[in-house]
Amino acid sequence: MTEQSMEDQLYEDMTPVVSGSGLQLVDLRAQIVKDVLRVLVVIYHQDGIGVDQCAEVHRMLAPRIEAIYPDRDLRLEVSSPGIERIIRLPREYRIFQSRGVRVYSKSGQEWVGGVIAGSDEEAVTIDQAGTQQRIAYADIQKARLDDSQEV
Repeated sequence: MTEQSMEDQLYEDMTPVVSGSGLQLVDLRAQIVKDVLRVLVVIYHQDGIGVDQCAEVHRMLAPRIEAIYPDRDLRLEVSSPGIERIIRLPREYRIFQSRGVRVYSKSGQEWVGGVIAGSDEEAVTIDQAGTQQRIAYADIQKARLDDSQEV
């Protein structure tokens, strides 16, 4: 099994568990290093994430992951996205709707800042002080959360 398919399987399996606790699973990365399964989980809640929520998610996920991969030692890390998270996947725009963001477009070769107003399968819509701009995911070179864009 490739690391990508392992990550996809774990993401699909763990999303309902995290959602059941009122949180959102933003990202899950997994890799096998020297026979140890290293899993990095990023969780989100609009009111913020504290150590207690990270510990709770750790307690919920660890036995499930160990059951899926019983032949591996597990090293699980659970964290919040941070204030300047680099957005890697289109699904993150939906999760971070109403949050400030800066996007660097390939075509305009400039940073576009604003608040995530919405997203769909093809693009994200960014509100810049009342003016909305739609940016296709294919045109995004990089993006990150930016709380300075929030008013």
